[in-house]
Amino acid sequence: MYNNSYQQPTQAPQPSGRPTYPMPSAKKDDKKDLIKNIVIAVLAVITIAFGALFLLKASDYNKLSKDFNDQVSANVAVQADARLTELEKEFDAKYKLPNTKFVGPEDYGRIEFDFPKTWSVYVASDATSGSKYEVYFNPNQVDTINKGNTYALKLEILNETFDSVTSKYKSYKDLSSSTTTIGGSSANVYTGTIPNTEASGKIAIFKIRDKTVVLTTYSATFESDFDAILKSITFNS
Repeated sequence: MYNNSYQQPTQAPQPSGRPTYPMPSAKKDDKKDLIKNIVIAVLAVITIAFGALFLLKASDYNKLSKDFNDQVSANVAVQADARLTELEKEFDAKYKLPNTKFVGPEDYGRIEFDFPKTWSVYVASDATSGSKYEVYFNPNQVDTINKGNTYALKLEILNETFDSVTSKYKSYKDLSSSTTTIGGSSANVYTGTIPNTEASGKIAIFKIRDKTVVLTTYSATFESDFDAILKSITFNS
């Protein structure tokens, strides 16, 4: 007999609404953390190394910069001092102008020459009674006449022959000699330590008539003035 009863088919269980994933393994997470920590450590070491290198280079730079600045400052100071000295010389040279003319006695050949207006003149011996003629020149004032003092210029006109005067200078080993022409007359010029002094200067010797002129400067400071004076000399031969 036919059975009319109906049985519903059994339905398969429906999946829930959320997808399911496999759980990550613990080993994989540990590996990632290790790599991450290594990268962080390497970056930290690199950062520290670069920082230390930067500080070292900064220190070297500061030292080099200071040394350079010190050298520049020193060079500037040297150049400034040199320029100041140059300006002082230029001022002194201009301040001496115009020159003053010196004129010696007629009976001693009337020697003439130009000398700086800032120099004072002292006649120590005026050639009376046939003695030597002796004059001292020095900036501002002439100090007491003695062997220990030095002067810008000393003029002597001696009652001696040229040969007898120049022969005395041949024995001085600290003097070098040369020849030149002064006022149309042959002259001997000696450079070095002035006899009987410790001063270093120049001496020029030439004759006027039967007399001999000796011009002396006691310092290299006045050599340019001395040379200019020699060039300006005239006299009655």
